[in-house]
Amino acid sequence: YGVETLSTICAGCHKEAYELLQKNHTKHSDLACAKCHPSHKEIPKCSVCHGKPHSKAMLQEMGTCGECHGIAHNVLG
Repeated sequence: YGVETLSTICAGCHKEAYELLQKNHTKHSDLACAKCHPSHKEIPKCSVCHGKPHSKAMLQEMGTCGECHGIAHNVLG
């Protein structure tokens, strides 16, 4: 697998994630699956691409980015 892998290939086994990503038009929708998942089953932390946009205190209180922003395939804001 690699960045050149077509997302439709991933959709063969990961249909729900692929459809959710395509249905919800966010900046992530334009990315190939392999951009965020260069190795099969690799799930990167949001901070790999987005840095740490909130204070350390807020990050400790909230736990994960997804608690406020949803999962990467369906970003809420």
